[in-house]
Amino acid sequence: MTDSAARALRRRAFQQRARRARRRAQRALTAYISPLGWATIACAAICLTLFALSTILTWGLYGTRCFEFLLGNKASKVYQIIFVVFLLIGATMKLWEEETGDSRCCGLDDVNDARMVCHALGIPHYVFNCKEQFREAVVEPFIEEYRQGRTPNPC
Repeated sequence: MTDSAARALRRRAFQQRARRARRRAQRALTAYISPLGWATIACAAICLTLFALSTILTWGLYGTRCFEFLLGNKASKVYQIIFVVFLLIGATMKLWEEETGDSRCCGLDDVNDARMVCHALGIPHYVFNCKEQFREAVVEPFIEEYRQGRTPNPC
């Protein structure tokens, strides 16, 4: 089998898997929406939004109280400033080289998804390239432990 024939075969297999995944997603979405209706989905979205907002408020309130207890009243202002500044940004760490043609965790699609969510929320999104640090701190120790016959936990 030539290279071009093998590539065409892999491409065809990939397209078939993609079509099957789209059909499964469509069936799942139809099964979810049909009995519940759009009103239920809208209600669920509103409830999730209220849950997120209440969680943020709770972090703000109890975080401030903890800071006051540990460091005094003046330190709580520092916490409030940090809380507001860091609450309003989105960040993604790139830890691995993305593979082409393969859907992997932490790939380009995931970064774009995070960017779209931040754009929808109206907050800035930053991507930090931590590939070298991840390789040195996680991957290389994992490989070394594996070579020594141990079963390491990579993360």
